[in-house]
Amino acid sequence: MRSLLKLLLAVALLVGIGVALLWWAMPRHRIGQEGADQITLGMTKDEVAHILRVPSGDYTTLALEEMDRIGIMLRKCIAVKNHVMKPDTNVEEWLTDRECIIIVFEEDKVIHKQYFSLRGRRTFLDQLRKLVRL
Repeated sequence: MRSLLKLLLAVALLVGIGVALLWWAMPRHRIGQEGADQITLGMTKDEVAHILRVPSGDYTTLALEEMDRIGIMLRKCIAVKNHVMKPDTNVEEWLTDRECIIIVFEEDKVIHKQYFSLRGRRTFLDQLRKLVRL
């Protein structure tokens, strides 16, 4: 009886450690459809960074496929093409393994936003998080 209790306690401890590791490995940013939906025209770069919880940049952990890189470049060109580029206009991107948000700022205000998902591969941790719904 005592050995069964020890075994159950050990299993519970291992499960707890596993859940804690999955939680710790979760991304802290909100780069995705939900975050993109909250961004509105006229927001400042700081407001956008606050919504997405990180400044613009590349947050990939895997090498992106070449087709995804080409797609990102083409979408940036299209986003810029639709706007007259003034000296104070710039394009920023928030990039993860599976999603990208491209935003055109003019005078530090959002004038265009674009969200799209990538075909990037899912890691083992991604699949495990999806399985346990974390």
